[in-house]
Amino acid sequence: MFKVLLIDDDKVDRLSVRRSVETMPETVELIEAGTATKGISLAESSDFDCILLDYGLPDMEGIDVLTALVERELPVVVLTGSQYDDMALGTLRAGAQEYIEKSQLSTVRLYQAIRSAKERQDLLIARRVAEEEKIRLGQIISESLSEICLVDANTHKLNLISVGALKNFGLSAEQAPGLYITDVLKDFDKESFNSTIAPLLNAEKIQIVLETRVTRQDGSAYAAELVMQLSKTAKTTFIVFNVTDLTQRNVATEKIRQMEKMEALGIMTGGIAHDFNNMLTSVVGGLSLLERQGLTDKGRRYLNLAQSSVDRATKLTSRLLSYSRLRILTPISIQVNQFSTDMLPVLENALGDTVRVNFTPYSQELYMNVDDVELESGLLDICLNSRDAMPGGGEITITANESFVPKIDTDDHKMAEGRYIVISIKDTGTGMDEEVLQKVFDPFFSTKAIGKGSGLGLSMVFGFVRQTGGNVTVHSEVGQGTEVKLYFPKSILQSAEDNARGRSSVHHLDVGKGKGKVILLVEDDLEIREFAVLALEEIGYKTIVASNGPEAVELINSNELIDLLFTDIVMPGGMSGVEVAEFFREKFPETPVIYTSGYTRSAILPQDTLPPASTFLSKPYDLAKLNSTLSESFRHSQEVPSIAI
Repeated sequence: MFKVLLIDDDKVDRLSVRRSVETMPETVELIEAGTATKGISLAESSDFDCILLDYGLPDMEGIDVLTALVERELPVVVLTGSQYDDMALGTLRAGAQEYIEKSQLSTVRLYQAIRSAKERQDLLIARRVAEEEKIRLGQIISESLSEICLVDANTHKLNLISVGALKNFGLSAEQAPGLYITDVLKDFDKESFNSTIAPLLNAEKIQIVLETRVTRQDGSAYAAELVMQLSKTAKTTFIVFNVTDLTQRNVATEKIRQMEKMEALGIMTGGIAHDFNNMLTSVVGGLSLLERQGLTDKGRRYLNLAQSSVDRATKLTSRLLSYSRLRILTPISIQVNQFSTDMLPVLENALGDTVRVNFTPYSQELYMNVDDVELESGLLDICLNSRDAMPGGGEITITANESFVPKIDTDDHKMAEGRYIVISIKDTGTGMDEEVLQKVFDPFFSTKAIGKGSGLGLSMVFGFVRQTGGNVTVHSEVGQGTEVKLYFPKSILQSAEDNARGRSSVHHLDVGKGKGKVILLVEDDLEIREFAVLALEEIGYKTIVASNGPEAVELINSNELIDLLFTDIVMPGGMSGVEVAEFFREKFPETPVIYTSGYTRSAILPQDTLPPASTFLSKPYDLAKLNSTLSESFRHSQEVPSIAI
């Protein structure tokens, strides 16, 4: 566990750091201060493993704050939005342990900086101990909980050994006297140990750091880092050992590797999903246009089959985007019994023939507002875990219920008092003991074999349910199976009518409703561009078309009547759709804009914000969705008339 002080006046930056800290592989207690004065006061009143210091504070110069903290021998990592090499060099000269630009800040980088700061601080303490007067040194060593020992450089005998070292070496205070360091460090013999410490004795080095194995008296061993320094008295030369058990560090290193792998996998899946969404747009759009062509019953069955497959592909890409980035939830009103019934074929197909899935519906219709894609993915993750806990087969029972939950107001969770929908998933598997149960929602924790699971499934479910305003509980006993309960706020509107609001039927589109309004379409993908032009013309709009940003700028500058800008966001040509829209708004400040992309909105728009009179249409979209989005855009803009430029 680390204790970290964050000094930053920017609430957004503090929130970003807080979110990063919450996903780190080790627990971090984060204390926050919004001013330099408060930060220095907190630093003086408590011990911190690391101080994260914003260099631009309103009440004191950054260099003065840094100097004040360094003078107190506190480990400081400087965070700044500036990109100046001179500033970075200046802070490091002033005593900062690391300098990180906020634009380059990531969870992995921040975790490594905090851990490095603590390790350097620990090393500083070890050096300070080695420099103390020898009588005081002996007292400090013998009482220390850290693994520190004093070894006679000539005889190799343990002279002094700390309480912490005694405990980890598996020794009692009576056993230690007379032991040699090679009794503990069995990778060394007398000759190799002399060779190792020779650079210290010859004043070639002031410190030696190496990794080795420490063997306990019971024969067990653990990986350790040794930091060795020289200490002399009038009669004897000692080697001061600071021994660090690397077991936890190695576990943390593996977790960092896993985090980096997941981040890389997330980037890859996000790119794949984006490309698939682009390809699906022309397929979805083409099918929606085909649907209006007066098909025979047989042709319509073929069309429905294709649309069903496309719907599944669309959900798949949505899951990929959800995995690759923090997905903005899109809640809709769900009838719980119907949703669960519709999920049964999906679960049965995924779980195989050895697992039987039962659903017990509630006696009344229940509604809740949740993201249906995330809920489906969460139920599937939980059921797959249940399947893995039943290697010989078994039964999963899903039930829906309604319950009153009192108010929850704790440091780590808040939940309003009220009526909640409870979805229970219970299996007949092997169950979990208390130790595993305590870690079940920890990111990257998994009881499965290496390569069989990421340890992210349940943590993603936990985050999704909490983000929805609910809660997750798990009850399990070894040999008795596991029950997971998902709590969601009961929907106030006892109807799913809102889900259809703004969704036009392809069969009942008001052809000609565009009334000749002019839309500037900016899209780099040829097939999507062709579909969009056909779709816009189908519902009565005129289009002028650009394949990239520079072409769009030329059209905006020409004498055209433009009633709406419909632009892709990620495009080649050195100009994004956001930049096109900014240029467009200089000419048409009140005219509506529709952004579209194969990525999620939160992944590509700054802080997930949309300017006034703007709408986001995610790919893939069909004719009906395009039609309803256009209608919404014009309605929100209050039908602003065209302006000639």
